[in-house]
Amino acid sequence: MKKTITLFLFFFIFSGTSFSQNLNVKLSEVGESYAQEYVKPGIDGIGSNINSGFFNTANVPFNKSKPVEFNFHFSLRFFGSFFPSSSRSFDLSYLDSLDINGVTRQVQYSVTNAPTVIGDTKAAIATGFFTDNGDPAPPQELIGGVVNTSVLPLFFPQFQFGTIYGTDAAIRFLPKINVGEYGSFSFFGFAIRHNLDHYFKNAPLNFSIQAGYQINNIDDDTDFRILKGTDYFVNLQASKDFSSVFTLYGGLQLEKYEGEINYVYVQDPNDPNNDIAVSFDQTADDKFRVILGGNINFGYFNFNVDANISNRFTLTSGLGVGF
Repeated sequence: MKKTITLFLFFFIFSGTSFSQNLNVKLSEVGESYAQEYVKPGIDGIGSNINSGFFNTANVPFNKSKPVEFNFHFSLRFFGSFFPSSSRSFDLSYLDSLDINGVTRQVQYSVTNAPTVIGDTKAAIATGFFTDNGDPAPPQELIGGVVNTSVLPLFFPQFQFGTIYGTDAAIRFLPKINVGEYGSFSFFGFAIRHNLDHYFKNAPLNFSIQAGYQINNIDDDTDFRILKGTDYFVNLQASKDFSSVFTLYGGLQLEKYEGEINYVYVQDPNDPNNDIAVSFDQTADDKFRVILGGNINFGYFNFNVDANISNRFTLTSGLGVGF
């Protein structure tokens, strides 16, 4: 059955962006080589965003005389990954076939400045020639971007609790959210963090190490799994309290986000026997990042902002309450 999908809609659900019917992007209209180029910025954006914002201090409470304590922190995390103009279009040459008067003929197509998922919403036009005699072939209308933007936003809640012998945990999630004809999105992630500075007497900074695992799924309106994403990360954190109000923090992080894309390429809407099931994996470009940020405390409340520098720049902010 034909799977009509709008990819990566969840990037924009929480930013208050309004949508038009042009968002009904049909991956089913293009082949695998085109789809790989088209969705790449989306995969990179997911990886950049969900690998951000897990901490706003490296201080994990540890007391030898009381190794088990109850601490709780709830926050709303906001993310934005920034993309250069080069990520919003691509060039591609590909082979396709056309039925001309009952005869199947191969066409060598090429397209320039075709929009990616975050590119121009106007459909790209490919031109080509028949491979058997070199004559010009009919142009092929492809697909446009979901939304023309240089920033991919995301939002979710995060819960942090502990501690047991200087170890705490963080959980962030969004339950399955149905977006009508656009399908649904779900997300879950967790991380474990351990205090390191208590191993070093009179350490000038707070140090911690953290590792985590995250998953996200996007389904179409028939519950067909379009995207299954998995993520792993580990980081080393450091922070310094300059007063009871302000904390400077930073970190170094290794990460890997991989998305599995599945859809059905419909070559002929009138002949489902020609449908081709497509499945491929893509890994986000970001493998290592540097994190630098600041946190302000107001009693039980806090606000933080940090910059994440990798293959692209990601800005994270959070509003939280804890005790």
